[in-house]
Amino acid sequence: MVKRRRLYLLLPLVILIVIMAINAIPVYANPQQTVAVSENNSEWATFIYSSLIIAGLIISTLSYVSWRKYKGKRKREQNNDKMVD
Repeated sequence: MVKRRRLYLLLPLVILIVIMAINAIPVYANPQQTVAVSENNSEWATFIYSSLIIAGLIISTLSYVSWRKYKGKRKREQNNDKMVD
């Protein structure tokens, strides 16, 4: 159970690392060549990464809360059944 919880918490982080590795662009220093780095692309990349991090945190939090609610409801129903007997 604890291992699954850790897996669910680490899954968004692993997905983010994979996305960052796929989008990595190597830059080689060459004094003879000047290349203008597009500011627009780096701004969008930052926005996308931060959005993915926030969305992952929200999804993992909502999943955890709903799971705890489900388990609590189930436990409460079992306790109510025992009181009737």
